[in-house]
Amino acid sequence: MWIPENIKNLKFDVYLRRSSDDNDHQVASIDQQKNFILKLIEENNLQVDQIFEESMSAKQPGRPIFNQLIKRIEDEIVNGIICWDLSRLARNPIDAGNLSWLLQQEKIKAIITAFRVYLPEDNVLLLNIEFGQANQYVRDLSRLIKRGIYSKAEQGWMPGVAPEGYLNDNSHEKGKSIIIPDPKRFNLIKKMWELMLTGIYTVPQILKIVNEEWGYRTKKGEKLSRSGLYHIFTNPFYYGEFIYSGKWYKGKHQPMITIEEYDRVQAILGKKGKQRPKKREFAFTGMIRCGECGGMVTAEEKVNRYGKHYIYYHCGKRKNPNCSQKTIELKKLEKQIEELLTSIEIPKEFEEWAIKYINELHEKEDLDQKNISKSIEDAYQDCIKKINNLIKLKISPANSDGSLLPDQEFEKMMKPLQEEKRVLEQKRKNLDKRINNWINLSKNTFNFATHARYWFKNGSLREKREILQTIGSNFYLKDKKLHVDLLKPYFLIKTTKPEVVKTLKRLEPLDESERKTQSDIVFSSNPILSRGEDSNLRSRKGDSFTDCCN
Repeated sequence: MWIPENIKNLKFDVYLRRSSDDNDHQVASIDQQKNFILKLIEENNLQVDQIFEESMSAKQPGRPIFNQLIKRIEDEIVNGIICWDLSRLARNPIDAGNLSWLLQQEKIKAIITAFRVYLPEDNVLLLNIEFGQANQYVRDLSRLIKRGIYSKAEQGWMPGVAPEGYLNDNSHEKGKSIIIPDPKRFNLIKKMWELMLTGIYTVPQILKIVNEEWGYRTKKGEKLSRSGLYHIFTNPFYYGEFIYSGKWYKGKHQPMITIEEYDRVQAILGKKGKQRPKKREFAFTGMIRCGECGGMVTAEEKVNRYGKHYIYYHCGKRKNPNCSQKTIELKKLEKQIEELLTSIEIPKEFEEWAIKYINELHEKEDLDQKNISKSIEDAYQDCIKKINNLIKLKISPANSDGSLLPDQEFEKMMKPLQEEKRVLEQKRKNLDKRINNWINLSKNTFNFATHARYWFKNGSLREKREILQTIGSNFYLKDKKLHVDLLKPYFLIKTTKPEVVKTLKRLEPLDESERKTQSDIVFSSNPILSRGEDSNLRSRKGDSFTDCCN
């Protein structure tokens, strides 16, 4: 790879990273990265001060070795970075933004990767796109994993490690493992339930029989503990149901006992047991975290002495039993969500103008699309012609020198043509989707912003949950306030809404058709609205909901 002469006198640090969450097997190991980079350094006579190696995910900020590298740049000990590619440096927007800013400020004078060199004077858009792709990869991967886990639960298979008496059968394809009875322990666990159901034995007595008389050992090869036995006797999995992420599921695994037997054991256990929970669904469990300790927020229903029902959300206190966060009633939580939805709600007049404006942009880009399509089609036909000519050459009786085209030569010439044909076919297929997907997404976004508050107020528990997930991420409760990072389309709507409201207030009280015509003219002439998004917003994250409501 060619490296400009003017940066060869810079002092570089090398950063190598490989983490277990990288499912892309094309990412080289640390040794492969190092061998390639050392060769690059030697060939270009680059000055390297230190080599940093880290085996840690970059999807969250806070890598200690990476932070050490950044401090050395800020302290001007070095002024360049060599790495395998940008995704090794950052896969989260905070680290990516920090690197981009240091490059723009020329504290980083060059980032050299295996594929190209990034300089302060380069178009910052390209750098941000590549960092954005790395970040989006992590988000998409996380979403796919969660979707797969929820899908597995919906199908009746509990995610995670099977409880005592059962085994995870991983002989199926990845992501489709099932739970089967453990041939060594299933009947012994069932016998423990039978002893408990007699009402004659206490839990400590059964534990003594299990460990000393039966010689029972867990899957880890240890004696069964008292808490382990209590967990067995209070786990609904054994009668055929399980709870995952706050929701109950009917399992497909083989039950060990009946529901009636489970309830009878809970009654025998008394205060140490727990009655089988009623199937009460809560809209927002499993998606909101505690802003103090980071644990999941759970919900519970309470009934006062007058028989009135209340639902409260609060920290589950599993991470920190001493967490000081208080409960919040569902009504107050939903009121905050409605205020958030109000902040992104747009008037119908603006929605109609925005969609019309998007359609006009689509028409302008449609011409470009046709030119691109023609270029791709010409290239494709040219490629087909080359392939056909090569085949004719191969099957012709003889060449001018009296010999046929050798097989090895034919394969060597055909291979790049076939690859070019495959790439062009994929481009032909994807071209039509590109703009249509964008136009549909934009229309859906404006339609959702117009009606989301009404849908939330009148929707089911599931619909309310889906609406909240649609507009944001990173939900957490702190001091009885819900914080949400708005996704960019809704953040931009919230930011431009004051301008929309101000514009509409200036319109005269005309009839509907005249008002629509006038609003179209006013919106189109407004530089903030017709530009789509203000330049000051392009690098900003979605802000906190509490910020937009206070």
